[in-house]
Amino acid sequence: MGPRGSAAALAILLAGCPQGADDDDSAPVAIDDDDSSSQDDDDSGEIAPPDGCDISISSQLCGWYGEWYDPFFGEEPCPEFWEDLPGGDGAFRDAQTMYELPLDELSIEPFPTYIEQRGEEDRWVVRSVGSKCAEATDPAACEAEFDALSSIVGFFEGGCDPGFCWTYLVINRGDDNWLIDSGETLALDVPILQTETDAGFWVIAEINHLEWDAQVREVGDSWQYVVYSMVYSGPVVIHKELVEVRPDRTWQVLRAAIDYVDCDTDI
Repeated sequence: MGPRGSAAALAILLAGCPQGADDDDSAPVAIDDDDSSSQDDDDSGEIAPPDGCDISISSQLCGWYGEWYDPFFGEEPCPEFWEDLPGGDGAFRDAQTMYELPLDELSIEPFPTYIEQRGEEDRWVVRSVGSKCAEATDPAACEAEFDALSSIVGFFEGGCDPGFCWTYLVINRGDDNWLIDSGETLALDVPILQTETDAGFWVIAEINHLEWDAQVREVGDSWQYVVYSMVYSGPVVIHKELVEVRPDRTWQVLRAAIDYVDCDTDI
């Protein structure tokens, strides 16, 4: 599938994400509360092109470009997104998904005897660390209680229908068994984010699935993630966002840009 429309529309597309603009025009795209930007009709009756990759016009793009929109034509989307990043130019790396974050790096104190990551209501075991109920006074009773735990919520995987593809953590320490299946329950055991595993599970629970080529880097005692979020589903509009997560579990979107729009798909 390719862009459709007249030569005029093509010219508008090429203006969609300016490359190599003057310094005054190349400031990084940033989120603010000012939604006052407008797109006025010119004398010919055509709608003015969007201002770079400004997310404020995301919901209007299909009105400009018909059934399909790709402002970048295979080029790096919105290169100004990466200019003068808050926190400097430290390198990003691929972010670990919920299936890859090391369970033994969760900052639960005292550390559990056993952590099991389970999938969905049928309680299939994704992976584990430690030895189940190894320090319990009655190991058999402990295991029975542990195995009976289940959750209908958890850390969800991107790209699945609502209500599918989630995992949760089942914890054992001594005679105690409990669940971590949300940002709220994670905060009970990990009130301060100290490791990338802590931050990753927090982000997955509260902000983003950490898929679709998500990236991460450490900045001081915080973590910055580049994530991709579908903000409209009909048409499909995806934003690229720079999110900073702090040890106290506060977070902020520092920057955002339009990454992709598909006007022909309605999810």
